[in-house]
Amino acid sequence: MNHNPQLNSSAEKPSLPLITHVCKHFYPVYGGLERFVHQLIRHTSSGFRHQVICYNDDLDGHRNRLESATVWDGIPIFRVPCLKAGWLHAAWLPARVLNESDLIHVHSMDLLLDQVIRRFSDKPMVASTHGLIFHHSRFTLLKSAYLTLSGLIRGNNPDTILASGQTDFDKCRRFFPSVPVELIPNPVQYPSSLPEPDPMDRKGVIALFRFQKNKAPDTVLSVYQSLREIGFTGPLTLVLSGDGTAISRWAYRHRFFLHTAEITLLVSIPEEEKWEKLSQSEWMIHPSEYEGFGYTIAEGLIAGCRVLVSELVYRNFGEVGPPYIQAVSFGQPQRVAALIAGSTNSTIPRFKGYTGWHWVQRSHEFSAIYRKYTQP
Repeated sequence: MNHNPQLNSSAEKPSLPLITHVCKHFYPVYGGLERFVHQLIRHTSSGFRHQVICYNDDLDGHRNRLESATVWDGIPIFRVPCLKAGWLHAAWLPARVLNESDLIHVHSMDLLLDQVIRRFSDKPMVASTHGLIFHHSRFTLLKSAYLTLSGLIRGNNPDTILASGQTDFDKCRRFFPSVPVELIPNPVQYPSSLPEPDPMDRKGVIALFRFQKNKAPDTVLSVYQSLREIGFTGPLTLVLSGDGTAISRWAYRHRFFLHTAEITLLVSIPEEEKWEKLSQSEWMIHPSEYEGFGYTIAEGLIAGCRVLVSELVYRNFGEVGPPYIQAVSFGQPQRVAALIAGSTNSTIPRFKGYTGWHWVQRSHEFSAIYRKYTQP
């Protein structure tokens, strides 16, 4: 891949170190991880230059059709051709772009991005975990064996691992005993002024996530169906993002239930509307099997929702605890429904312990890591 010097921001800030972010997807894909990379760049741009390398894949089945080099929001983006078979990608990374960097920040610890990248560059490298490869329960033993083997191949590992949450931190300490692991929970971007509705005015349940199988969208409907069966009359608001075609097919399969119950399905809504919907809801259910951190869960807590998550995800928010967030077994939707119905319309005060979660407070931790590897 040819490197276009016009796309590099070095002309604007030639004296600043250059950080190259390597991730599977970036703009126009904009889920939780892509949003994290975008906000990280925005909040550390005063001290560093940034560029992104990602697959030429928009997740809608259009691979290798986007521009190979472009700029979005002032960020140079280099898209590399890729082959894709299920979760496995293969791509030829642009060694020239990587080697112009002062530091490489990898945003996935899987077969390509953390291990193979060492074959293209000898620059310092840090890696953010973002859930590692445990986003669903399939092939758990195989994944654990792979990470154990990766930890033994010292020459291929990052110089530092940045764990996105407590669960990832614990796993990385076990799988990569020779690599320094830093716990930096993902920061959250939230409005400076949040709605303050009366707790008694909050109604119903909200589920907010990128549409993927591991997020278990069917489980949300199972819980709500159980709620309806025991007389719950509050609404369900489903806020989804991601592959519009897949969402449409899923909605069509469940069209009779979606159209007869008090369900509102919203797709890729603006940030302002999202926070409005969160502030109007009493409960958030997030049945994802695994989260490296849980960005939307943090948003729910900040907005004042009471959040129900799986046991593994709960460990990332253990310092918050009940009654604001609770671990449940989503394999038993009747019990989840009973918990919601039995505690609805409570006067529990809003969670206020989120002030240190904002990017403004946490971005300096990433800047410190960057300076460690880029300053003489």
